[in-house]
Amino acid sequence: MSDKNSTALLAAIVQSSDDAIISKRLDGTILTWNGAAERLFGHSAAEAVGQHIRLIIPADLHDDENRIRAKILNGEKIDHYVTQRLHKDGTLLETALSVSPLRDKDGAIIGASKILRDLSSLKKMEEVSRRLASDLQEMTRIACHDLRAPLRDINQLSRWIREDLPMDIPADCAEKFDLIASRTQRMEKLLDDIAAYSDAHMQAMDNSSEIISVAEIVQGVLKWLSPPPGLNITLSPLLAGARVRSMPLTLVFVHLIDNAIRHNDKAEKRINIDMEDHDASYVFSVADDGPGIAPEYHEKVFGLFQTLKPRDISEGSGMGLALTRKILLQAGQKIWIESPPEAGVKFHFTWQKQLS
Repeated sequence: MSDKNSTALLAAIVQSSDDAIISKRLDGTILTWNGAAERLFGHSAAEAVGQHIRLIIPADLHDDENRIRAKILNGEKIDHYVTQRLHKDGTLLETALSVSPLRDKDGAIIGASKILRDLSSLKKMEEVSRRLASDLQEMTRIACHDLRAPLRDINQLSRWIREDLPMDIPADCAEKFDLIASRTQRMEKLLDDIAAYSDAHMQAMDNSSEIISVAEIVQGVLKWLSPPPGLNITLSPLLAGARVRSMPLTLVFVHLIDNAIRHNDKAEKRINIDMEDHDASYVFSVADDGPGIAPEYHEKVFGLFQTLKPRDISEGSGMGLALTRKILLQAGQKIWIESPPEAGVKFHFTWQKQLS
């Protein structure tokens, strides 16, 4: 392909792009302005070319342009810098900005190419999603609250009837009263977990919790769970150096550690909490020496209301691991299981590092 054809093809690609693509000289003069830039900022190419790039930069962000220019002169690129830019009518636009140096045939930097993506619609969608999640959360709380009252009444009424009966009632009657108590308690636990599940979306978006070490998070979880005697827990020393927001990671550790305790029927239980430090994320693991999970159930255990024991034996609602995975997915992370035969189970999950 000739240089002329290559140039024409490149120009066609730039012009048809959905992202605003602008080139400028080092002094800030706009050289090119594609169709997406016209649509995003309201200025035609004829109006914009030859103007200074500050045409689309709010007055209080003019220093941004000086910092960008300094990076370009140093040969650096800027990737996905979220900032505001200015529409022709004065409206502020949320944009993601990427900038690359432009060089001449000798390699000298002569300008910059800017790609801007409109984030305004995405921000609006996020706000709608947040409002819908908040409404659903409130509806769930109301429903759970309204259902708890009759459950407590049933439990209380069965206790009163039991107290009014003779002490030596038939064994099968006593078992039925115990069954009523256990079933109502299980339903209350289920309602608690449903409410927590509906909260997971909001918790995953929570940026207000304090930043502490993962070691502090785990130690706080252990105090809250009050582990039974005979439990030996080993924590990696690396946990002390990993600092993250306490929520929603605390909830992840609550459910994984509780799961490791609840489903281990040994008198002497062992739990090991480890960590690997990667470039942009951590990989945590919670391992136990319990009965393990067969490979065919590795996916099933993350489903809603799933337990591997009969309902009348399991104390849980079958929502702990489903809630855990939902929290992680909402945060853009993943979780998986490692369970060699007769060697317990290890849950691995990723967590993004806290940027300073």
